[in-house]
Amino acid sequence: MIETLFRDRIINNTDLAAVLGTRVYIVHVPEHEYPLPWVMYRIQSSDPEIDLSGEIVTVKHIVRVDVLAKTYAESTAIEQLIIQALHTWPNQPRPSLAITCILFAGSAKSPRDEGYQVEMNFAVHADKTTILPPLPPQSPNP
Repeated sequence: MIETLFRDRIINNTDLAAVLGTRVYIVHVPEHEYPLPWVMYRIQSSDPEIDLSGEIVTVKHIVRVDVLAKTYAESTAIEQLIIQALHTWPNQPRPSLAITCILFAGSAKSPRDEGYQVEMNFAVHADKTTILPPLPPQSPNP
């Protein structure tokens, strides 16, 4: 669910789509993916917030987003576009979304043989349906 929301938010951003096209991948980038740039993302961790009754109230996911681009300038430009697209989104409760808010949590940059890589982390605050599927309706006992 979160993976789909991240992908949709990135590929539906006109500025990012102009630079990336469809080169937005979850978990794995096809080997020798060219042309650059591309973006890959994955959920690194999911930590539930549990109330005193043992019920999961909300979940904080850490989502890692990696960018690989030809130049340092291109990689940092894409980084800024992704932050603009995701940070504080959706910024208000929306019952139709499982995500309450996405917050930019830091980045690191490094040169690679293929180009320049940016690694970003986002803290995603979401409801419990993002880790637990809804339970099927229970039939009454006869």
